[in-house]
Amino acid sequence: MDLGGRNVHEPVDKLAKDASHDRDEVIARDYPLLLDDLASLMPNRSTPLVLIKANVCRILEPLLSKDGFSVLNGGRAVYFPSNGRQMEFKKQFSDVLSPTESGSEIKSRRVTRKISALRQIEAAIKLFHVDEYESTITLALAAESQLPNDPGPYVYHWFKARVPADIIDRFNDFRNWLKHHTGPDEIEITDLDAGFAILRATTKFRAVFGETSPTMDEFSDWIRQKGGLPPNIA
Repeated sequence: MDLGGRNVHEPVDKLAKDASHDRDEVIARDYPLLLDDLASLMPNRSTPLVLIKANVCRILEPLLSKDGFSVLNGGRAVYFPSNGRQMEFKKQFSDVLSPTESGSEIKSRRVTRKISALRQIEAAIKLFHVDEYESTITLALAAESQLPNDPGPYVYHWFKARVPADIIDRFNDFRNWLKHHTGPDEIEITDLDAGFAILRATTKFRAVFGETSPTMDEFSDWIRQKGGLPPNIA
């Protein structure tokens, strides 16, 4: 069910107290609904999450981590603050939010290629708008290279079909200069070069996955208004 753009989840607290297995099944069953809601609220999935209630922590943390979300629990349960467990909740919640006293705790998260490419593209767009063209090109073309080849349409594919091979190779000159100790010691990078790198990544992402993000759409609209997007390229 959908209500006002948000999915409606079945409450598990109304199930019989001896129906713990059924409660777990409902939580796992409704996970796709939760995933849709979270994806609409934070498309790049970078906002940290804290899970509360023991079975919610146990069931959802591995699923959310696998789908690229940053879950702070780190395998630690946070009990629901009721039935005399308020003090336990306070300590558990504090432990999840606070780093260890030694500062030596290693943070990690599981990530898919899709989410990795998405985060790199969105970071590249942010850097583009503050004129950080080297980082823009590096991140955008790393995301493009991370994605599988697709028949298109996307920008690089569009140009390869229309531009001689010796010229198409020049489109990678800036990426290669930024990655390797080759070529002259000094070059000039323009906003056009950086913007083109982002277009290569965003249009390939859409060609592969059939979707984009609000940040990508805003950038594509901005480029389209400036006449920098080839026809028939989303």
